[in-house]
Amino acid sequence: MPLKLEDPTPIKMLKVEWVIVTRENFEEVFADLEKKGIDPVIIGLTDEGYQTLSVNTAQTRKYIILQKEVTKKYREYYEAKDGAKEITTQ
Repeated sequence: MPLKLEDPTPIKMLKVEWVIVTRENFEEVFADLEKKGIDPVIIGLTDEGYQTLSVNTAQTRKYIILQKEVTKKYREYYEAKDGAKEITTQ
């Protein structure tokens, strides 16, 4: 019996523009943002915080890949062409 699972719609990620603000460039960065009509607001990460964000993103990606594989295996099991209920492992 076929599973009635649709593949999830791919995520359409919005573009994020990163601005690196340092002690040396903060005045220039703020002036440039104000010139462009952008309200300058700082939401910051330390270098360690950025590394943590990168690790979290990698773990999320790994989880999504794993879940896609689980769904694939369910389909192989439930939708076997010969009616057999076998899971092929690698």
